[in-house]
Amino acid sequence: MDFYDQFYSTPAVADGTVYVGSTGEQKLYAFSAATGKVRWFFQTSGQVQAAPTVAGGGVYVSSDQLDAVSASTHLKLWS
Repeated sequence: MDFYDQFYSTPAVADGTVYVGSTGEQKLYAFSAATGKVRWFFQTSGQVQAAPTVAGGGVYVSSDQLDAVSASTHLKLWS
């Protein structure tokens, strides 16, 4: 998969997954740390320029709002 996106946030790594936010597509991506393959993405409400945080099975990302996303299902837990 080719990316034509811009990644300004610092990545976070947990449990074999690299999480990083994009500015152009306004998404939170989860990549396999071993292969670099996209595991999933989550559409955020705006540009992600700060590092996501991973704790307790959730990924927390700030864009125009703070979103909590399940690390395993990539579904929104709350905003």
